[in-house]
Amino acid sequence: MSRFGRSSRFVLAAIACCLVGCGGTGPTSLTDVPVLDRDGRATTIGATIGDEPLVVSLWAVWCQPCKRELPELERVAADPGSGVDVLAVNIGDDPQRVDQFLSELGIDLPVALDVDGEVLEAIGAPSVPVTVIVDATGRTVWKKIGALEEGEVESAINDL
Repeated sequence: MSRFGRSSRFVLAAIACCLVGCGGTGPTSLTDVPVLDRDGRATTIGATIGDEPLVVSLWAVWCQPCKRELPELERVAADPGSGVDVLAVNIGDDPQRVDQFLSELGIDLPVALDVDGEVLEAIGAPSVPVTVIVDATGRTVWKKIGALEEGEVESAINDL
């Protein structure tokens, strides 16, 4: 007779299944993570990838380093020679507060909303700020968890 009873084997199987994901239907990469556009329509980060790499900045209205980074990212987005697109993904804030915050800063970046923190989870980051660069195929080619140093994104772009 086995050391484990029938109920113990069931519990072990359930734990193992959870550890390997049970074949769930969650996103398999950052580009598959569901987000909302500013009008509340469902989309994904991958839907915003064009022919150029995409700089994805994860931020929140309460994050002071994020407040310093957004204007720099807007400069990168506005530079036609940068060779990248930029998407600012807000993590967990009320959409009206996001609009107010961006208006106060004079920021006009493309913005997506991640109401459940799924993007942070996909990246494996505990909190904002986080910045990643995704190539045109959807592969993450650069990641920074924490505040950016001035010029750090430009340097990463130049290294691509």
